Amino acid sequence: MKEKKIAAFFDIDGTLYRDSLMTEHFKKLIKYEVVDERYWINGVKDTYINWDKRFEDYDNYLFGVSEAYVQAITGLHKKYIDFATEQVMKLKADRVYKFTRNIIEKHKKNGHLIIFLSQAVQTILLKQWVKNIMHFLRLVVNIL
Repeated sequence: MKEKKIAAFFDIDGTLYRDSLMTEHFKKLIKYEVVDERYWINGVKDTYINWDKRFEDYDNYLFGVSEAYVQAITGLHKKYIDFATEQVMKLKADRVYKFTRNIIEKHKKNGHLIIFLSQAVQTILLKQWVKNIMHFLRLVVNIL
C-alpha cells in the first residue's frame, strides 16, 4: 500500500503575501506608464476610495481591479509585464506573514508537500513571486 503524504495548501494573496499580487502588479504598470492610468481612474479609483474608508466591500474593490487589470494588460507585450513583475519582486517579495512563514517551515521540516494557490490573473507574476519567496524560505514546492 502506498504511503499517504500530508499536503499543506496556502493561498498566496492575503494568506502568504500580505496583499494582492495583481493589485501590486497593476500599480507598477501604471507607475512606470506601461498602461494608461485611466484604467485605474475610470475603473477602480472610486471603489478603492470607498473600500479604504470601509464603505465598500473588499471583494467589490478587488473585482473592479481585476476587470481593469485584464483590460489594461490585454495585448500588452510580455517584456512590459516582466518589467513590472521584476519591480514588484524587488520591493515586495519579502512581505510574508511571520505566522505563515513559521507554519511553512514546520511543514517543510516534517516532509509535507507544500502547495501554493493563487487567483492571480498573471501567471508570470505568480511564478516569479513563488520563485523569489521560495528562495527566501529555501523551500522546494509543487505549484498548481
